Amino acid sequence: MEKKRNILLNSIGFFILFYGLFAISYSIYRGKPSWIFWFCYISMVIMGIGAIKKNSLLIASQINLLFFYLLFWNIDFFYQLISSKSLWGITDYFFKELLISARIISLEHLFLLPLGFFLLYIIKLERKDHWKLSLIQAGLLAITTRFLTLEEYNVNCIFYKCTSFLPSGEFYIYSWICLNILAIFLTAFIINKIFLRKEVKKKISRK
Repeated sequence: MEKKRNILLNSIGFFILFYGLFAISYSIYRGKPSWIFWFCYISMVIMGIGAIKKNSLLIASQINLLFFYLLFWNIDFFYQLISSKSLWGITDYFFKELLISARIISLEHLFLLPLGFFLLYIIKLERKDHWKLSLIQAGLLAITTRFLTLEEYNVNCIFYKCTSFLPSGEFYIYSWICLNILAIFLTAFIINKIFLRKEVKKKISRK
């Protein structure tokens, strides 16, 4: 049973890791290194390593970063897929002319969350402070994205909003920071409620 579990985790881990490395390599190949700083690309690499290493901390920290991004992306995607109408404008690019390689990479938005939650279910969550790693990573990526990428690509939506329902203007960057921090804490709370080991919960409750 343990052998099958390891094979399953390694298979998922190498799949996600390969997908992330492929996305990063494709960005460089297209001559657009700004793209490698997308949260999803970095998170796929880290999540893949987490699955291979059986490290739930790495996996949970990436879900914290991606959950709401991917949730809204998927809602927007399926709405447009079913109705042929744009909802928030997040996935409009997908339904326009797009290179097949870029379209394949973008499909990671569909499977990354389900696989991430499945990995947590299999590996089990041993710590509740995974949000700390998420905040550090988000801060580093925010700084590097802001100063090392071109505004025209709007990587991680850091220069201006990617969707119609967010506020814009000179204070946009502050709302971006606040929303990301809120998203990390809210997702971490949900993950701990569902996936944190009962033994860990009991130890915490005794303190």
